[in-house]
Formats: sequence, structure tokens, C-alpha cells
Amino acid sequence: MDPEQPTALPAGSVRFRWENAHVFGIRNGMGQTRWISGALAVLLVGWLFASTLHRAGPTETRSVARSDLPAYLAAAAVIQDGEDPFGVVSERGWPYVYPPTLAALLVPLVALPQRVSAAIWFMLSFTIMVCGMLAFRRALGRRGAFRWVDDGWPLALVFFPIASCLERGQVGALLLGLVGLGFRFFSQKRNTLCALSVGLAVAIKTTPALLFLVIAGARRGRAFAACVVALVAWLVLAPAPYLGFAGSAKAAYHHTDRMVLRYLHDPGAPNLTENSSFDVHINTNQSLTSQIVRRTSGTARQALLLLSVLVILAPLFVVLVRGSSPPAETWSLALAATLLLSPVAWHHHHVLLWPALFVLTQRRREPLVTPILAAFCVLSVLHFAGKNTALGDAGLLGMGTLLVYGTLLLGASGAKDPVGQSM
Repeated sequence: MDPEQPTALPAGSVRFRWENAHVFGIRNGMGQTRWISGALAVLLVGWLFASTLHRAGPTETRSVARSDLPAYLAAAAVIQDGEDPFGVVSERGWPYVYPPTLAALLVPLVALPQRVSAAIWFMLSFTIMVCGMLAFRRALGRRGAFRWVDDGWPLALVFFPIASCLERGQVGALLLGLVGLGFRFFSQKRNTLCALSVGLAVAIKTTPALLFLVIAGARRGRAFAACVVALVAWLVLAPAPYLGFAGSAKAAYHHTDRMVLRYLHDPGAPNLTENSSFDVHINTNQSLTSQIVRRTSGTARQALLLLSVLVILAPLFVVLVRGSSPPAETWSLALAATLLLSPVAWHHHHVLLWPALFVLTQRRREPLVTPILAAFCVLSVLHFAGKNTALGDAGLLGMGTLLVYGTLLLGASGAKDPVGQSM
């Protein structure tokens, strides 16, 4: 084809359109955009990796790591010796407040230098997170190349929580990957793989536990039963080589009693453990429950806490019982609801809001969706910009989460199933 005469082929020819695009630079422009996007992604991941390693150990200006990984490793060392890891503290003073499963899984990292352990933990968490995002995206029918409008915006909206999570060595990125994979398997009706993914996520941290209700609400009895079995297996079998079966069950109950039942009884409990003096109800805690605890007391607090539970969970239960909402939306709603109602929801926990933001982005042409996403972006940026000032105590990220949850809930019953199949 003569580049000086690009109209030599018929106007309806596909080859004509593509080769003319090449002539006018469009094809090259698309390639350049992908290269720029890829290079930017590599730079961001490299920066996060370097920052994670820097925070994972002592430096000239500090004697302890600024990471949560040492608390996990301290618990792993204790469980390796056959002891219950709950409440074990790191050099920084952070307690281990997770089920015994996580400590058992991290035992192989105990003998390694701390920064080597941090590098392995980062790569594992990041890889599983990306796999889960891709799996969730594919389950919603999004295939092919990365698109900024569909894929970039939801990722950008939770970039700060993701960065904070990975730098601190927190478990949120791993949880996001597991629940994303779990949804993919759920949509494919692969019950065993779904149960292993979701069960492991809840065994590591109880935050995604509402997904069990979503699975039950979808009338997937076998999947629900498999999830229960998988959860018990992860809680008991993983620590069993170190604690024995009875010791593993006792450690799992210990965690449930101290972290789940205690906060259900008293959502205003200020400390993670009895021996900890750290008040969890501070400005970086963005849950709706914590906002109520910090601003009210007595009967007013109890009434508002009960009202918040009813306002958040009652509509979700209605959607689940009716079974009219697409599974991706109920899956996302369950994760967002936990962020609102959990007594503790630091800003890095909000990586679990990504599925809700992704679903909303696919519905951006509907009324109010784009303004809500823009409002969430503004509130999120203001939160992270002012988290060390008086502005940080306003609960801006929590407000944005509530907006996202409400918007997704309002459109849940009438939305079309992106998966394109009945669950």
C-alpha cells in the first residue's frame, strides 16, 4: 500500500481502516500509550517495593521497623514453639490479633532476615492481589487489554489504601486477591476452589465473613457448606503441626472470644488486646462504628450503633433474600458493609472497597454514579492529605465509603448481571 495514497483500498475495508490508522499515527499512539502505562506501573510498583523494604527494618534514624510484618513474624515464631500466638507483640509494640492460621503460614519466613521476609511477603501479597483483581474483572465480562476508563479509575481510587497496605506489610492486599479469586470461582460454580479462597481469607482475618451470607443468599447450599468446611480446615489444620488439633481449635476460639465476641459486646472497646494501651478509635480509623463511638456516649451511642447496623445490613439482607441483585454487587456490598460496621477500619483496610468501585465504574453512565465516584475521590484525597491534621478526624474516607455503599445498594436490585448468568 502506498503511504502517499491511503485511500487506495475500499472505504469499507477493515485492512484499510487499520492501515490508515497506522499512517496517521493512531496505531503507534496506542502502542506508545501502553508503553507509557506499563512503564508507569513498573515505576510505581518498584517504588512501593523499595519503600516496603525501607520500612521493614531499622535505619539510622529509628531502631524498629515501621511495618506490621514483624508482629506476624513474632507470632509465627511463637506458634512454631507450640504456643498460642494471639496477643504477641513486636518490637514496635504492635500485637498480633489475627487467627492462628496466618502465623502458621508465615513460619517459613521466621528464619530469614527481616527485609528478605518483607520482600517475599510483598511479592506474594502483590501477586495474589493482581490475580484476584484480574479474576474479578474477568468474571464481570471484562476481557482484553487494560482500559483506563474501565480499569484505571477504580484502581486509582484505591491507590493510596493499596500503597499504605503494601508498605506496612498488611494483609489487606492478600485478602483482596483471595476474595477476587473466590468470586471468579463462585461465578463459575466451582464450589471447592471458591471455598478454599474465601475460607482462607476469613481464616486470615474475619473481615470478609459477610461473604458467607452472600453465598447462602444465592441459594448455593453446596458452596456455603464447602466454605464452612474450608474455614474450619484452615483454622485447625494449618496450625495443627505446631499446636495440635486441640491447641489449634483453642487458639481459634481465643481469637474469636477476644476480637469478635468482645467487640460485638462492646464496639467502643478502645484496645485490641487486654494488655495493649493503644486506643483504636483515632483519626485513621474510618469505620462508621468508630465515628459514633468517638462522638457519642451512653444511651445515645447504643441507639446510634443499633441504628447504623439496621441501616447498613437490613437493605443488604433484603437484596440477598430477594435474590434479584447481580452476585458481583452483593459480593462488593458485603465487603463495603464490613468496612463501615467493623469497630476498626484503618484507611489501608479500604483496599477491599475496590470491587465496589469497579462495579460502579462499569455503571458510570447511570445517573449519580459518576458524581458519587468523583465525590469519593475528593473525600479520599482530602483524608490522606489531611490525616495528620484536624481534617483527618472528620472521617472523610468513611463518608466516601458510605456514599459508595449507598449508591451501589440503590441500584443493586435493578441492575443487570454483568456475569451474564444466573447464580
